[in-house]
Amino acid sequence: MTILGNYQSQTSASHMGVKWLVQAVISMRHPVANAGSIPATSTKLNIMENLYNQLKPEVKKAIKRSAKKYPNSGRVIIAKLHLHTMYSELTMSDIRDLISFTDVNEYKWDTLDWKYGDKLFKN
Repeated sequence: MTILGNYQSQTSASHMGVKWLVQAVISMRHPVANAGSIPATSTKLNIMENLYNQLKPEVKKAIKRSAKKYPNSGRVIIAKLHLHTMYSELTMSDIRDLISFTDVNEYKWDTLDWKYGDKLFKN
Protein backbone atom coordinates (compact mmCIF):
# COMPACT_ATOMS: atom_id res chain seq x y z
CA MET A 1 0.00 0.00 0.00
CA THR A 2 1.33 3.41 -0.84
CA ILE A 3 1.73 6.21 1.67
CA LEU A 4 -1.29 8.00 0.21
CA GLY A 5 -3.39 4.84 0.31
CA ASN A 6 -2.34 4.21 3.93
CA TYR A 7 -3.27 7.80 4.85
CA GLN A 8 -6.66 7.49 3.15
CA SER A 9 -7.48 4.27 4.99
CA GLN A 10 -6.46 5.81 8.33
CA THR A 11 -8.48 8.93 7.57
CA SER A 12 -11.60 6.97 6.65
CA ALA A 13 -11.15 4.76 9.73
CA SER A 14 -10.86 7.77 12.02
CA HIS A 15 -13.79 9.41 10.24
CA MET A 16 -15.86 6.29 10.86
CA GLY A 17 -14.75 6.36 14.52
CA VAL A 18 -15.86 9.96 14.91
CA LYS A 19 -19.12 9.24 13.12
CA TRP A 20 -19.76 6.28 15.44
CA LEU A 21 -18.94 8.38 18.53
CA VAL A 22 -21.30 11.16 17.49
CA GLN A 23 -24.08 8.64 16.83
CA ALA A 24 -23.44 7.00 20.23
CA VAL A 25 -23.65 10.34 22.02
CA ILE A 26 -26.86 11.25 20.19
CA SER A 27 -28.46 7.93 21.06
CA MET A 28 -27.48 8.33 24.73
CA ARG A 29 -28.86 11.88 24.93
CA HIS A 30 -31.89 11.16 22.74
CA PRO A 31 -32.90 7.51 23.16
CA VAL A 32 -36.13 8.27 21.34
CA ALA A 33 -34.22 9.28 18.18
CA ASN A 34 -33.56 5.63 17.37
CA ALA A 35 -37.14 4.47 17.90
CA GLY A 36 -37.91 4.80 14.20
CA SER A 37 -41.64 5.43 14.49
CA ILE A 38 -41.28 8.80 16.22
CA PRO A 39 -40.45 11.81 14.03
CA ALA A 40 -37.06 13.39 14.62
CA THR A 41 -38.66 16.74 15.47
CA SER A 42 -40.13 15.29 18.66
CA THR A 43 -36.66 14.63 20.08
CA LYS A 44 -35.93 18.34 20.43
CA LEU A 45 -34.72 19.13 23.95
CA ASN A 46 -36.90 21.31 26.12
CA ILE A 47 -34.24 23.46 27.76
CA MET A 48 -35.25 25.15 30.99
CA GLU A 49 -34.73 28.84 31.47
CA ASN A 50 -32.08 29.91 33.91
CA LEU A 51 -33.15 31.50 37.19
CA TYR A 52 -32.27 34.99 36.00
CA ASN A 53 -34.85 34.70 33.20
CA GLN A 54 -37.39 33.28 35.67
CA LEU A 55 -37.16 36.28 38.03
CA LYS A 56 -40.24 38.40 38.50
CA PRO A 57 -39.85 41.69 36.59
CA GLU A 58 -39.84 43.86 39.71
CA VAL A 59 -37.19 41.64 41.34
CA LYS A 60 -35.02 41.78 38.21
CA LYS A 61 -35.25 45.59 38.15
CA ALA A 62 -34.24 45.78 41.82
CA ILE A 63 -31.24 43.49 41.22
CA LYS A 64 -30.09 45.59 38.26
CA ARG A 65 -30.44 48.75 40.35
CA SER A 66 -28.45 47.23 43.22
CA ALA A 67 -25.85 45.79 40.85
CA LYS A 68 -25.10 49.31 39.60
CA LYS A 69 -24.54 50.40 43.18
CA TYR A 70 -22.50 47.31 44.17
CA PRO A 71 -21.01 46.01 40.89
CA ASN A 72 -18.86 43.14 42.22
CA SER A 73 -21.51 41.57 44.42
CA GLY A 74 -24.16 42.22 41.80
CA ARG A 75 -22.21 40.40 39.12
CA VAL A 76 -21.72 37.40 41.39
CA ILE A 77 -25.40 36.94 42.20
CA ILE A 78 -26.45 37.56 38.59
CA ALA A 79 -23.88 34.97 37.43
CA LYS A 80 -25.23 32.44 39.91
CA LEU A 81 -28.77 33.06 38.68
CA HIS A 82 -27.60 32.50 35.10
CA LEU A 83 -25.85 29.30 36.15
CA HIS A 84 -28.80 27.55 37.80
CA THR A 85 -32.21 26.55 36.47
CA MET A 86 -33.98 25.57 39.70
CA TYR A 87 -34.50 27.47 42.94
CA SER A 88 -33.48 24.40 44.94
CA GLU A 89 -29.98 24.62 43.43
CA LEU A 90 -29.31 27.90 45.25
CA THR A 91 -27.66 27.88 48.66
CA MET A 92 -29.15 29.77 51.59
CA SER A 93 -26.29 32.23 51.21
CA ASP A 94 -27.30 32.83 47.57
CA ILE A 95 -30.92 33.37 48.62
CA ARG A 96 -29.84 35.76 51.36
CA ASP A 97 -27.77 37.75 48.86
CA LEU A 98 -30.65 37.76 46.41
CA ILE A 99 -33.03 39.09 49.07
CA SER A 100 -30.48 41.74 50.05
CA PHE A 101 -30.34 43.00 46.47
CA THR A 102 -34.12 43.25 46.10
CA ASP A 103 -36.91 45.16 47.78
CA VAL A 104 -38.54 41.96 49.02
CA ASN A 105 -39.60 41.86 52.66
CA GLU A 106 -38.65 38.35 53.74
CA TYR A 107 -40.30 38.80 57.14
CA LYS A 108 -43.67 38.42 55.45
CA TRP A 109 -42.69 35.12 53.82
CA ASP A 110 -44.31 31.89 54.90
CA THR A 111 -42.63 28.48 54.76
CA LEU A 112 -43.76 27.80 51.18
CA ASP A 113 -42.24 31.09 50.01
CA TRP A 114 -38.89 30.01 51.44
CA LYS A 115 -39.24 26.49 50.10
CA TYR A 116 -40.18 27.40 46.51
CA GLY A 117 -39.08 31.03 46.07
CA ASP A 118 -42.53 32.18 44.93
CA LYS A 119 -41.87 35.79 45.96
CA LEU A 120 -38.83 35.99 43.69
CA PHE A 121 -39.56 33.82 40.66
CA LYS A 122 -42.36 33.47 38.13
CA ASN A 123 -44.19 30.17 38.31
